[in-house]
Amino acid sequence: MVRAQPAGLPWSLLLVRTQPAGLPWSLLLVRVQPAGLPWSLLLVRTQPAGLPWSLLLVRTQPAGLPWSLLLVRTQPAGLPWSLLLVRTQPAGLPWSLLLVRVQPAGLPWSLLLVRVQPAGLPWSLLLVRVQPAGLPWSLLLVRVQPAGLPWSLLLVRTQPAGLPWSLLLVRTQPAGLPWSLLLVRTQPAGLPWSLM
Repeated sequence: MVRAQPAGLPWSLLLVRTQPAGLPWSLLLVRVQPAGLPWSLLLVRTQPAGLPWSLLLVRTQPAGLPWSLLLVRTQPAGLPWSLLLVRTQPAGLPWSLLLVRVQPAGLPWSLLLVRVQPAGLPWSLLLVRVQPAGLPWSLLLVRVQPAGLPWSLLLVRTQPAGLPWSLLLVRTQPAGLPWSLLLVRTQPAGLPWSLM
């Protein structure tokens, strides 16, 4: 365990590392607490020896401020992907944000997922984006699900790069009702018409 308190400087550093003898992992913990400043930083990393992954966790908690940030990243060694997760939870505020990104190394796509869940409000928002690297299109999916209401909204948009059109698809599905609405729109770029 190491603790540094520079004289005349407004911060302190706490570093803890454990390496159990004969056990296949180590723990690295770093905490920075600036004196007189409204935040602290907590960083935790575990690196199992002989195992194909590591975990990086970062949390900031501003004192007196209404939010905190939690960031988790896993990077499997020799495996073709990494996971980035970010969550913000404002204290006393009616929403939280969850962001997940998967980036396969050497694979031609990435996935971005964002979810907003307002506390006490009757809806949530789910956004998914797939962006194939080197391919001429991306996919954007948005879903709104009002809690206690009899419908949901699904929106899908594809935008081919370098191609003269885009596709917008909207679907509403009332729960318990015998119908749904499907709307498709194509909008050729530079052309004077669109198709709905």
